Amino acid sequence: MSMNSTSEHILQSGDYAYAPGPGGTAVIVRYGGTAGRVAVPALLDGRRVTGIGRMAFAGNAALASVTLPPGVTEVGDGAFFGCESLAAAALPEGLARIGASAFYGCARLVSVNLPKGLAEIGDSAFFGCEAFAALVLPEGLLRIGRYAFSWCVRLASLSLPEGLVSIGDGAFSGCADLHHLRLPTSVSDVGANPFMGAPTRPHAAADHPFLAVLDGVLLHRTEARVISYPHDSEAEDYAVPAGVRAVGRYAFHCCRSLISVTLPHGVTHVGDSAFAGCRSLARVSLPEGVTHIGDGAFANCERLTEIALPDSVSEVGANPFMGSPTRIALSPDHPHLGLMDGILFHRTHQRLISYPYGADGGECNVPPGIRDVGAEAFAGCAALSYVTLPAGLVSVGDRAFAGCWRLLSVLLPQGLLSIGDGAFAGCRNLTTCDIPSSVQRVGVNAFAECALLPEAVTRKAG
Repeated sequence: MSMNSTSEHILQSGDYAYAPGPGGTAVIVRYGGTAGRVAVPALLDGRRVTGIGRMAFAGNAALASVTLPPGVTEVGDGAFFGCESLAAAALPEGLARIGASAFYGCARLVSVNLPKGLAEIGDSAFFGCEAFAALVLPEGLLRIGRYAFSWCVRLASLSLPEGLVSIGDGAFSGCADLHHLRLPTSVSDVGANPFMGAPTRPHAAADHPFLAVLDGVLLHRTEARVISYPHDSEAEDYAVPAGVRAVGRYAFHCCRSLISVTLPHGVTHVGDSAFAGCRSLARVSLPEGVTHIGDGAFANCERLTEIALPDSVSEVGANPFMGSPTRIALSPDHPHLGLMDGILFHRTHQRLISYPYGADGGECNVPPGIRDVGAEAFAGCAALSYVTLPAGLVSVGDRAFAGCWRLLSVLLPQGLLSIGDGAFAGCRNLTTCDIPSSVQRVGVNAFAECALLPEAVTRKAG
C-alpha cells in the first residue's frame, strides 16, 4: 500500500487512525494524541504497522520525540511536516524510503538516525531542519531528492556514502555552515546546483568517472555541464573551460562578485536562472552556437546593461532578463528573434519574450503579429501605465504583467483565449481590464491583489 494513498476503510485504535493493508498490515494515517514522547506501536489491533502515512503527524506541536517500530518500511510524504517541537526521531532498520517533505520545517530536530538500507530521501524531506549540525548518510542510500536538506543552516558536517547515485536540485541549498562535501565516485546524476546560496566547496576524486572539480567549480564530465560555481567566490572574472556544452540551471545563481563571464565555443545551452541574481555581473560573452537560453537565465542582474544574442539562438524561455536593465543586441537578419523598440520577440513562435525592464515610457502598444505574450514578459516593469495588445493575440502567459504596480489599463483583444496564472498579480492600480467573451481560461490568481478592478473581472480567475 502506498504511504500517500487513502483508504475508504479507516479504523481507529487508541490515538491512531490506520488503514488496513494486505497480509495483516497497517499504515497509520493520523495520530490524534498530545503526548510529547511517542513510541509508535508495532501492532495495531493485531496488524503489523508497516508505514507512517501522508501527513499522519503533521503540525503536531506537542511532539518532541518519536520512535518508529521495526517493520516500518516507509515514512510518507509530509508525515511529520511542521512538527515544530520535534527534536529526536528514531527510525528503524528496514526503513527504505523517507517521503517528500516528511520532516519539513522541523526546526528543532537535532537527532535522527538514518538506518543502513535506507534507499531514498525524498524531495524537501528535511527542508528547514535548522538544528542539524552533523549527519552521516547510510550505506545503501541511492537517491537524495530535490531540496532534501535545503536550509539546514547549521549543518556543518555531512558524509555521503559510496553507492549514492543521485543528488537532486538544490539538495543542500542555503546550508550556510556546510563548507566542504566529498562526492562519492558512484554519484552520476546531479541536478541543478545542489549548493545554491551555500559556501560549499565540493570535492571529487581525480579519477571520478562522472564529476570533476576545477577551482571549486563542479562539472559533469559526461554531460559537459557546469553544475555549480562557488557562491561566495571573490573572483570577478571567469572563463568557462573549453569542452563545456551546457551551463546548468542555477549554476551561477547569486554569485555576488562575478563581473565578467566568457563562455567557450561549443556551449549550446544556458539553463534556467543560470546567472540569476548575479548583481555585479556586467559582461557576458555568448558564442555563436548557443541555441537555448532558459527561463530567467539573466534575471535580476542589475548591472548587466547589454548583451548580444548570436544568430544561433533559436529557443528562449520565460523572460531571461526579468529585473535586469539589459539592452539586447541582435543582427538585423537574425533568423529566429527580432527587436522592436527594445521589445524582444520570437519570430517563428510569434511570442513576445521580454519588454525592457526600467524603460521610461509609460505606454506600450504591443506590435501586430504577436500571438503570445510570454511568461513574465513585462513582470516588474514599474513605469508601465497603459498596454494595448494586438488583434490576433491568443494568450497572455503566466505572471506576464505581475508586479506592474503602476499599470492602470490593459486593452485585451477579442479572440484572446487564455490568461495565465498570476498574469496581472500585484497590479494594484489596475482599474481597466475587460475580459473578452472569447477567453476560455483565466488562470489561478490571475488578478490577485488587483483591488481596484471590478469584482466581475477578478472572480473569473480560476
